[in-house]
Amino acid sequence: MLGASPISEIAKNQHKRPLIDTEERPMNFKTVTIARNAFAYLETVESAKARELGKQGGIILPIDHDRSPLSDGGYTAWVTLHDETIFLVQYITDDAPRPQIRGYWFRESDF
Repeated sequence: MLGASPISEIAKNQHKRPLIDTEERPMNFKTVTIARNAFAYLETVESAKARELGKQGGIILPIDHDRSPLSDGGYTAWVTLHDETIFLVQYITDDAPRPQIRGYWFRESDF
């Protein structure tokens, strides 16, 4: 199951390529594993608006992997800064004793 946000950015940035942040959520109720991997997905405005699967497509950029046996991550959010740098944050446990907020900087050219 994938969680994605914020599709509303398409309306605000008609001239730009939409970016969607997602988390892989392999639910495992025995070990309480929730989200293990975070990705960013970049596509054209036309692809984001397309209703037919064959007209949709984009590029996936792996962001991070939560190595904790009791991973608890996700809740991603992002913003494009004035210099076109993208700043993405997520909630992640990884190698820490408790979950933390972690930030990532990247550009469209990193895809």
